[in-house]
This record gives sequence, C-alpha cells and structure tokens, in this order.
Amino acid sequence: MKKIVFLTIVFLLVVFDLNAQAPARYLADGSNVIWFVQITDTHVDSDALKYYKDYFPWVLNDAVPVINPYFVVVTGDLTDSTKSTIPYYGSGPHEDEWLKYKDIYTSAMMTPSFYFDCPGNHDAYGDGQLAYYLKYSMQGSFTNSTQASWYIDNGKGVYHFFYAATTANDGKQWPSDNQELTDDELIQIDRFLRENPNANMRIAFAHHDYEKEDVKNKDRFLILLKQYGISYFGHGHEHDLGFRKGDGNIIKYRLDSLGQSEGNNVAIWTIDNYAVTIKTFKAMSMLPAAVITAPADVVLDDPKDRLENPYIPPISVKCNRAPVRALVFSKAENPDVTFKIDNGEESVMEKRRTNKYQYRGYFDASKLSVGLHSITVKVKSDVTSSTVNEFYISDIPCEIGDEDPDEIPTGDAGYDIQDVKTADDGFSDILEFDAVQADMLVEDTTLSDEDSDSIDSDEYYDTTSDHYDVSGFDTTVSKDTGGMDLVINKPDNGNTEGEADGSGCSCSQIQ
Repeated sequence: MKKIVFLTIVFLLVVFDLNAQAPARYLADGSNVIWFVQITDTHVDSDALKYYKDYFPWVLNDAVPVINPYFVVVTGDLTDSTKSTIPYYGSGPHEDEWLKYKDIYTSAMMTPSFYFDCPGNHDAYGDGQLAYYLKYSMQGSFTNSTQASWYIDNGKGVYHFFYAATTANDGKQWPSDNQELTDDELIQIDRFLRENPNANMRIAFAHHDYEKEDVKNKDRFLILLKQYGISYFGHGHEHDLGFRKGDGNIIKYRLDSLGQSEGNNVAIWTIDNYAVTIKTFKAMSMLPAAVITAPADVVLDDPKDRLENPYIPPISVKCNRAPVRALVFSKAENPDVTFKIDNGEESVMEKRRTNKYQYRGYFDASKLSVGLHSITVKVKSDVTSSTVNEFYISDIPCEIGDEDPDEIPTGDAGYDIQDVKTADDGFSDILEFDAVQADMLVEDTTLSDEDSDSIDSDEYYDTTSDHYDVSGFDTTVSKDTGGMDLVINKPDNGNTEGEADGSGCSCSQIQ
C-alpha cells in the first residue's frame, strides 16, 4: 500500500502507435517487476453463503499488508441484493448492504489510489443507473463514474489498467438481468486508452466475460482491446476458476467468488519484464505465498483444461546462468526459500537487496534438454508452502542481458555472493575468487596502496590459486567494469571476511 498509483485524469492529445505493447522477455534484470491482488464477487450481505464476513476483511486487513501489492482490484458483485428466501431473486438495492461493504474497506484504510472496485450485475439490481454504487463504492464515490482508469510508472515501464461496467442499465433483476456496454461507456473506455499513449502494457477488467455472457456491444469493446494491443483481461461473475483464450488471443482470467466460495478466491498477478504469471489462493490459509515470476508460467492455471500462454518466452539452452525470481509473501522476516528444476536438488534463493519480497537464484539451462520443464519454489517459515511453474527450453541465443545494477551489493563485488570471501585460514590478507571471476579481474585490475600509488597487479595475482594476495597494502582493490568502479576497502584488522551482507569487507559502487 506504500506504492503510489496515479489516477488518469488528464486529457492528452498526441499521436501514438496504438499497438505499441512491450513484448514479454526473460531477462537477468529483475528490477521491472510489479504485482497486484484481484478479488471478486464479495456479495455483501449474502444470505445464501456468508464467507465474505471472514474472507473479505481478512484479505484487506491481513493479506494485503503482507503482500503489499501495487493495488487491489475487485471485479464486481460488491453487494448481493437478493431476498433472504429461496430462490434468491434479486430484490435490491439494499442500503444496509452497501453500508456494510463500505465499512469493510474503510476500516481497512483503503484509498482511491489503491483500491479499485468495479460494479457487477448484483450491484445493479433495481438500480440501473448504479446510484448506490456511485454513492458507496470507493471508486464510484471518488470519481462519480461507473468505470475507472489508472496507471503505474515504476521507472522501468508504464502499466495502464482500467475496468469496464458491463452491467445493464435497465435495473432488471435475476433471472432477467443482462449485460451491456453503452455508447457513453465505450466512448469513456476509448478515452482511457487514448489518455495513456505511453503505456508499455495494458490490462482490462470487468465483471463479465464479454464474449461468453454476450455483452451488448461486445464487438466494439473487442475492437478497442485489439486496437490497443491488450492481451490480458480479468473478471469474475461465474464463481469458478479458469482461463479462456478469446478472439484476438486475449487471455481471459476468471476468479472464484470471495463471498460465496471456499477456495480459489484470491489472485496475485505478477508482471516480470512484461511476462504475466497469475496464481490463485484460498483466503485465510494462503500465507506464506510465493509466485515465481521468472521463468514465467507457460501453463495457465485452469483446473478443467490445460491451456498454454502464447506470450511467455522460452529460455535459451545456451544460458548457463539462467535467473530464477520469485515474490515471497510471509509474515516471517526471513523465511527459507529454495527452488528446484524438475526433480533435481533444491538450491537456496537469496533475498534481493533492494526488494525484500523478491528472491533470486540461478540454474544452468545448458544442462537441460530442449522442451518443457518445471520449477518448484518452496517457502519454509512456521508453515511450508510451494508453487510450480512450467517453462520451455529452446535452442535459441541466450540474450538475457545483465543483472540490474542496483543488485551489486554493499559487501560484494557484484559478481556473486561467494566471490569475495576469506581464505581457508580465515585470517590471511587474501581476497579469493573462483576461476571465472578471477579471469574477469585480471583484465584492467588496479591495486593501490594507502597513498593511492598504483601497484602492478601482476605482482599480487596468483593464477594457480586464483588469489589476489593483498597482504602488502592496506586499502583498495578496484576494477573498471564499463563505467563503474567496484571498490573493496580492506579492514584495518586484516581480516577480509567479505560476505553478501557487507560484514567484514566494505564494498561500494562509484559512478
């Protein structure tokens, strides 16, 4: 909740490429990662099933502070608007339901720049103009509109989101309710999209699957989605979990009801360099939770059918240091996080130094066969949880680029957490590197004494042991790495216990 999401309120008149959407990439740089939470169909105050009484407050008060998403989106049926007798015909609107709904999100300290609540068909029962939604919902009362648009600019990319009001405007109640996007609503959606011309990625939401539910004017809505290169659409309404591939290869994700279903009712969407992975959890038992963001999941999480995501890039078999990234959400400060490829051995993942939610590891893709593989991440704290992604290895060039610069840590020369460490005796004045890293340091390495006088590095580098013996001077080893100096300051006591957390050896980056 500490991140800022800006509401789109400024009209922009510019010329732009309508289809300029960034392709998903598998990269070593893990700094362009965002995530958000989706819930749906809270159905306050349902007489049939009352899971919302526990689940809804728990998500906002317990899960959201741990997950710390960029925002929360609720895709409709905020209230129930039905009779207390069977069958549950629509009988709304009921002001007491709306007051209960508002009390839940206001008690959880939700804000208009963080909490985006879309109307559903139950919210329109007896209220075709959605007057109660406009009065009591977060976004309706803040924007005086039944639709909303917002964006995130994380410094690496611009992400645009909006939701459409697919409820009919005639106020008909179940079983006669229907779905519609009016001319005015379509004009507003078009304006949302035109006002965000620089978006690298766009994602749309609504309560209904516009194709399955035969939303009136769905063809015009679909034209806009295609025109602006939208590949992902999230919704609710159907009270089950699954994916569909729609016209235009749009991935449509539907989430189960938070208010009337026991499980599959909380979703965490992650976007890692524009590769999307969505994982679904059960409220009140989902923590600790983890989502593997790289490699992104090529298999869509549908219990009824196996669907593959056409937008997820494969991994090159030529990458011998392929990154693994996972977002870990736990009440424990430092849970144990491991990963394994297929049925291989578990490897430890390290917490990212500039993002406490992101854990990283590496594997050698050249040891894997071309084809489909799986990766499992396990989180151990007071309880243990795990998550699985599937990915393809392909015979393509390894073009993953460099690790993000802010991951070169204080206390580490930036090559690996093990590249600066004590010699075996633990007390000698030796900086020890593995063979590959030693090769990197031989070229253009500068040693200097306490008077900053240059020293011939060849005198101090031993090719047999892959060591720099720095016992003859006190201060600095530096390496020119393309515009950045990595400076290792040797401690006064002569012990070079350089660890990733900076203990013993102080390392810094100087631009």
